[in-house]
Amino acid sequence: MTLASLLRASLALVCLFPQVLRSQSDLLSEVVLQQVASGLFQATSIAHAGDGSGRLFVTRQQGEIHVIDNGVVRGELFLDLRGRVSCCGERGLLGLAFHPNFISNGFFYVNYTDPRGDTVVARFRVSEDDSNIANPDSESLVLNVEQPTSQHNGGQLAFGPDGFLYIGLGDGGPGGAGNLNAQQLGSLLGSILRIDADSAEPYAVPASNPFVGRDEARDEIWVYGLRNPWRFSFDRLTGEMFIGDVGQRTTEEIDHLPTGSLGGTNFGWNLMEGTTCSDGSDDCNILGEFELPILEYSHDAGCSVTGGYVYRGEALAGLQGHYLFSDFCSGVLSAARQQNGVWEVAGRRETGLSVTTFGEDESGGLYVAGVGGSIFRLAPAQDPPEINSFYPGGTLAGGDAFSLYLAGSNFVTGVEVFWMGQMRPVRIIDDQRIELSVSAMDISQPGTVTVTVSNPALPGASASIEFPIDPTPAISPRINPGGVVTAAGFLQIPLTPGSIASVFGRDMTASIEITGGLPLPTNLGGAALVIGDGFPVPIIFASPRQMNVQIPWEVALDGEAELRVRLGEKTSEPVAIPLAAHSPAVFTLPQVRAGQGAILIANTAGVIAAPGGSAPGARPVRKGELLEIYATGLGPVSHRPESGAGAPAFPLARTETQPIVTMGGASARVLFSGLAAGAVGLNQINVRVAEETPSGDDVSVVIRIGGVESVPVVVAVE
Repeated sequence: MTLASLLRASLALVCLFPQVLRSQSDLLSEVVLQQVASGLFQATSIAHAGDGSGRLFVTRQQGEIHVIDNGVVRGELFLDLRGRVSCCGERGLLGLAFHPNFISNGFFYVNYTDPRGDTVVARFRVSEDDSNIANPDSESLVLNVEQPTSQHNGGQLAFGPDGFLYIGLGDGGPGGAGNLNAQQLGSLLGSILRIDADSAEPYAVPASNPFVGRDEARDEIWVYGLRNPWRFSFDRLTGEMFIGDVGQRTTEEIDHLPTGSLGGTNFGWNLMEGTTCSDGSDDCNILGEFELPILEYSHDAGCSVTGGYVYRGEALAGLQGHYLFSDFCSGVLSAARQQNGVWEVAGRRETGLSVTTFGEDESGGLYVAGVGGSIFRLAPAQDPPEINSFYPGGTLAGGDAFSLYLAGSNFVTGVEVFWMGQMRPVRIIDDQRIELSVSAMDISQPGTVTVTVSNPALPGASASIEFPIDPTPAISPRINPGGVVTAAGFLQIPLTPGSIASVFGRDMTASIEITGGLPLPTNLGGAALVIGDGFPVPIIFASPRQMNVQIPWEVALDGEAELRVRLGEKTSEPVAIPLAAHSPAVFTLPQVRAGQGAILIANTAGVIAAPGGSAPGARPVRKGELLEIYATGLGPVSHRPESGAGAPAFPLARTETQPIVTMGGASARVLFSGLAAGAVGLNQINVRVAEETPSGDDVSVVIRIGGVESVPVVVAVE
């Protein structure tokens, strides 16, 4: 199965509310898909550790394993295998399984393709001092299988009810029915293996395997005749095995092994595809040597089956005993059950997802992943909401942000709240009260706003109010004396051309607006700024009391320049601002702690170099690691972009002067200094932490460039 490649924006806003997809069939009418995580693009498997922690572990195709803990994706990776994994297409990190005794031995197993494209099954161990981080040096090779092409790698791992490890392998490709690997017992390809991961190193073969001792057959094979068993699972109640085998030209199929199976089953590929003979005849299975699928569907309804699980959770009684699966292309979620010995689909629904995988939590709850990066949980629908009152009863246009409280009934987890048709994050206080955060931008214009509370599981089940926003008097713009500062820490220091600045004043705009893209506009919120000899100023954010802007590259490198704001026919009095070729300032993260620099540990998906616990995933940087320092005011650059335009990614815009970066007085090696690609006015410095850097939670970081030093910020160093 091929996962679609995705381009990710350099800057993104993260939605903090659960996304819910509506059910569309009678069987699934009491079910919603509720988002529990996002940003996990190209997810390939979802697993739990069985240790009572309630955590979910998600593998991504390029080689990352992430932890979802209490609904939050931890900032630090559980395991990073990107240097060992070949990706993408049908290759990558494809499977994950935790040892049944993980709580005592710390073992887990992964299935990935190495740089040669061959399948590797390896065992790792969790770190001794942190259960959320694996030991990357603990890898122990279990199995290596040469792959003839980049296709049909399988990838699923699962411990069966018998305690043995099952490994899914495709036929190795290429596409077409000419590949005979799945019918050759001397090859591991096109089969599901069964090994004993405990009795020997790297593994032992269970004596009960069906082909043990048979000449020219591999002892590890449990079942065979499979094209690409991308996902398989065991019913946690009965022990039955379900296999989603991705088809070739015409048919997708679900194969099945009953409880107590002795293995040895031949599912027919490449002599059969589903219930159809590959040679076009009707007698290829006249002797019944091939086990036919329990379910199949044509490529008119999809193109690549994603096998799932039999639902055994407690939340959805109506789905008990149903096998759920989907299709990567159609996104249709299907629920099947056995009646009178025959399996049939009892319900279908559209999800709008390209479904890549399913997973279970420790209690049997079921999860599904889409290629777009979201993880969803199957959850029960709720009753229709009602709104009885709200507070405050209204507000003035142009005012400050506030909380709107709604009182009513049936405000349950999963309800959605819309402000003028746009879904917003909320805090559900209890089933009778909701707190909605209203931003200053929401009330920038007078009028009446419709606020709606909706239960997505019940179409049409919603309640609304009309919230009044009254007009404010006419205004005259003004910039505060000394109110133009660097946006990095709001410092009153000289500004450099191309840097980011914040302008504070009163009545500078008629509304609150954030720019919608690049290049930045020079008129936003009804206001425009000009500097020096009439240079227009690119605007990032506009509000009556604060505007975030870029100082145009065209202004002089030193001296002073006058800044004015124009609002309609009115223009503010000029404010003189000092200019300099270099005026470095590091951005800070006051929400983490006072003085914390906006400094990230490279290659960790955004982990902040701060004391552990100060922010989600934060940890001290280790000596020898790389840091990304975000600043502004580093001065002239090569390949300079136009004012308001994003910095180029190739070639990179590098500073003309090399900065010196010290950490606790020790010089850090500067690997890059320039503009962050795709951003406006944002400087990025990549450094390697020196071994002589002092340890501590408050190690000062200073940038010196062009003879000017920045105000120190702090990071934590291990």
